[in-house]
Amino acid sequence: MFFAALVLSLQFPFQPSLAPDPALASAVADGGKLDFAAMSKSALAAYGLEKAKLSDLGFADVIRKRFFRVQLGAVTLHLPGKENENTDDAKDFLRCASALVKVQREWLRWTANDKGEGGARSGGAGGESPDKDIETVLKWVESWSPNEIQRLDIAKEADLAKALAPNAAQLEALKRTNDFFATGGPLGVRRAGQAPAPLVVMPNRKGFCELIALAGYLDSDLQQYFWLDNLDLWTEGKVDDFRIISLKFAETNGKQGDYSDQIRMDEKDKTAVEQYAAERGALAVLNQAFGDSFPDVMASGLAMNLVIGALGMDNTRSEGDLRGKSVPPIEIFVPGGASEGGTLPAPNLESKWREKKGTDYFIPVLKQNMKSGREKSRNPKKKNLCVLIRGDDNKGSHVVEAPFLGVAAKATKPPPQIFMGDYLEFFRSYKVGFMHWLANESMPQPEEARKRFARIMAASAKAGSADQFEAICAKELGKKSFSSAEVGEDTVEGAFLRWLAK
Repeated sequence: MFFAALVLSLQFPFQPSLAPDPALASAVADGGKLDFAAMSKSALAAYGLEKAKLSDLGFADVIRKRFFRVQLGAVTLHLPGKENENTDDAKDFLRCASALVKVQREWLRWTANDKGEGGARSGGAGGESPDKDIETVLKWVESWSPNEIQRLDIAKEADLAKALAPNAAQLEALKRTNDFFATGGPLGVRRAGQAPAPLVVMPNRKGFCELIALAGYLDSDLQQYFWLDNLDLWTEGKVDDFRIISLKFAETNGKQGDYSDQIRMDEKDKTAVEQYAAERGALAVLNQAFGDSFPDVMASGLAMNLVIGALGMDNTRSEGDLRGKSVPPIEIFVPGGASEGGTLPAPNLESKWREKKGTDYFIPVLKQNMKSGREKSRNPKKKNLCVLIRGDDNKGSHVVEAPFLGVAAKATKPPPQIFMGDYLEFFRSYKVGFMHWLANESMPQPEEARKRFARIMAASAKAGSADQFEAICAKELGKKSFSSAEVGEDTVEGAFLRWLAK
C-alpha cells in the first residue's frame, strides 16, 4: 500500500552559495519552479539507467540495482552506489549505520522483562542471545572505516555483509540478529510479510530530491504526492515501503528551485546526523515490529525515547515547530491540529522545550509549564490538567487543557495560530514524556512498570489494529479507559498528568 510521508527541514538564513552546475540548472524551469521530469532524468543518468526501458523499471528496481545494502536487524540500510566516494559522506553513512544498531539495542532493552530477558530472547541452536549478538554486530559496524566505504564498487558487490568481510563470528551474529527480527523480534509476534524495513540514506540534497522526483516519473499516480513545489525543502519521503532520508538540510537562500543547496545537520549539534538517522531508523524498526497495530503518535514518542536511550539526547527537527514558508499535511496526529497544510511564521530555534535536548525526557520542562498553567488557568476542574504555552516571539501566553492523547483528544480545541509553534513543541515533549512514564513510572515499582510495558507492546503487536492500543493499555494498568474529556484519575492519561503535577 502506498504511503507518502512529507517532512520539512529546519530552515536557515541566507548564506552565499556557489553557482549551480549546468545539470541542476536544466532541472529548474523558467520562473524558478522545479522541473520534475528533468530531475528524474538526471537521477536516471546518475544511476546509469538513462537507457533503461521505463515500462520495465520500478522504484524498487532502481534501489536494488544501483544502491549498496546491508541488513542490520529489523532494517535494511541502503546507500547510493555513486555517493560513497566523498570522505564526509562516507563518515556520515558510518554514523547512520552505528546509530541504527544502537537504537535496536535500546529496543531490546526496553522490551526485556524484569529479569532482563524478553520472552523471545533465547538464542538459536548453539547461538548467543540476541542481546549479545547485537553487541557483536555493533562492534563489526563500528570497525568499518571511511576508506573502506569509499573503495566500495557497486558493480562488484552491493551487499555490504559480503563487501566489508565480517569474520565468521560476526557473520553468524549478523545472521542470527537478522533472523531474530524477521521471526517476531523481541515481542515474539510474527506477522505475515514481516520483512526488514528499508531505510535509504541520501548523503546530499541533489540526490535526495531527484530520487523522490523519480518515484513520480516511474509511476505517474505518485506525482500528486511527490511532484510538489516544496520538494526542495523536504528531508524525508516514503515510497511504498522505502523510507528515504536526506542527511543534509535545505539551505533557504532565496533561489527558488535551487534544490542542491544544503547545510550539514551537525553544523550546530555534533551528533545531529546520528540522532536523525536513529530516530527515522527507530520508526522503521517499530513499523517492522507492529505493522499497522501501533498508533503513529505513540510510535513517534517511543522512537524518540529509544534515541535518547541510545545516544543520550534527541534534538532532531523532524517533529515539533518545523515552520518555514509552508508546512505539509500533518501525518502524526496533533490534538486539535488541522489536517491540511498552511502558511506559518518562522520558527523559534531556541525553544524552551529543547534547552536540555531531551536528555531528561522533557519531564522537568513539562512539570514547569504545567505549574505555570495551573497559575494561569481559570478552570478549577482542570488546574492540574493544563499547560502554559507561549506565542511566537514570546508574545502572550495561552493555557491548553488535556486530553492530549488518544481518541478523546480529537475534541481538544486547538490554540490560536500564534501559539501553534509552541504547542507543537509541547506536544513533541509530551509524547516523549508519556512513553517514558509508561515504561518506567506507571507502576509503583519501575520493574513492574517495565514488565507491564513489555506486555502492552506484545499485546499491541498481536492486536492487528492500532485502534486496540488504548484498551490494551488501560487494561494492563488497571484503568477504566485510556483518556476521557475529564481526564480522570481512572484514566491512563490522567494518571500520567497527576504524576507530572507532583
